[in-house]
Amino acid sequence: MTDIPFFHSYDKFQWKLTLRWADQLPREVIDFAREHKVSILDASFGDMKNLPDNLWDMSDLETLYLSNQWFESLPGVLNDIRWLLTVALKSCKLSKWDENSLPVSLRWLILTNNPNLKRIPKSIRNLKHLRKVAMAGLGVEYIPDEMWECESIELLRFSACNLTHWVPFWIFNHSNLTWYGDNWNRFNLYSDIDSSHLFDVSINDIQLLHLISESPSSQVHKAKLNSWELVAVKLFKWELTSDWYPLDDMNSSIKSGTHDNLIKILWKISDLPDGKQWLVLSLVSDEYKKLWNPPSAKSCTRDTFEDWTIFSFDYVLNVLKDVSSACLHLHSRWIMHWDIYAHNILSNSRWNSILWDLGAASFYDPAESNRRELIDVRAFGILIDDLLSRCVTDNIAQHIKLRSLQTNCLSKKVHERLNFREINDFLNNL
Repeated sequence: MTDIPFFHSYDKFQWKLTLRWADQLPREVIDFAREHKVSILDASFGDMKNLPDNLWDMSDLETLYLSNQWFESLPGVLNDIRWLLTVALKSCKLSKWDENSLPVSLRWLILTNNPNLKRIPKSIRNLKHLRKVAMAGLGVEYIPDEMWECESIELLRFSACNLTHWVPFWIFNHSNLTWYGDNWNRFNLYSDIDSSHLFDVSINDIQLLHLISESPSSQVHKAKLNSWELVAVKLFKWELTSDWYPLDDMNSSIKSGTHDNLIKILWKISDLPDGKQWLVLSLVSDEYKKLWNPPSAKSCTRDTFEDWTIFSFDYVLNVLKDVSSACLHLHSRWIMHWDIYAHNILSNSRWNSILWDLGAASFYDPAESNRRELIDVRAFGILIDDLLSRCVTDNIAQHIKLRSLQTNCLSKKVHERLNFREINDFLNNL
């Protein structure tokens, strides 16, 4: 293995081969894959501009990471790998996407931050198995209607592109669309959020202790304020993420205000050397734990959990009440969460839950309230399904009622779904 140029590591448990700083994909990699299973090839970061024509010889390859390379067009050889599930070409130099460049087997496509890519080919309609599509930061001016035929899409990000008009109406009638985003385009550019109600504290009064959590948009640290008060400090990264700019995370957190099932914003830190801003949050007790783990490459859009995870019906009901209440509050302030997932819920043994991580959140025009809210509602329906799939109860009647709510939230007739006020009322009457 050490004879492979640019070799970084091979994980025999994940069947993952990692290369770094390659200027080409050496033939030794394909030879290695003939003798050792390589399901994931991570060749991100380097000076690569093309791929070898015999890449399809890697017969076990399902996931291909080629981000931060020098590709100017999507490599046509990808279409020869008929079993490929995931392709990532984030932050490359893409300006060209030819018709039929991608295999119809694809489930997950990541093209974030390729601002010179201005056109999506009509052949995207052939990718019937696509479920996750990350296209934030492209140069496209419109979302092609052909994507309507990608019936399996659940996650779709078109933020920070160059969209010049309101998104096509089919977006809001797409029956499987669950996690969406189109902020930071010409029709909905960022505007300042009033944070005058938040008091300033100085960075000199803050002592960062240790990292609590990290997302693509931010880091949250446990910290001391004035040497004695324990708080959390949220540090924003500012560069474009797969969702959009972290500034939306900060502004959504500020605008969300105070609610029992959201993390409380206490103060802001504005005297940073670079002129940016951090937020001081109330510190969530260690007794709160993530409900589940994020999706894996295999599960794609669904959270993952341990086999032994079991919930009582009362616990499930209380989680759903708390989350629906938080969602109702956010939508009353015209904020889309866009990332309602079990892994974004913190819960304790007393059945109290917090919906956190507004890294994908954004504002929307009240005139579009029902259309956008009903996409978040579908995500809530998947949450119900996930929780009930691990629920053990003798209360069959109540279980059936909750399944009926799930069915409504997942209705393919989008306009027939309940909104969060109606969901909240339904749950509180169970």
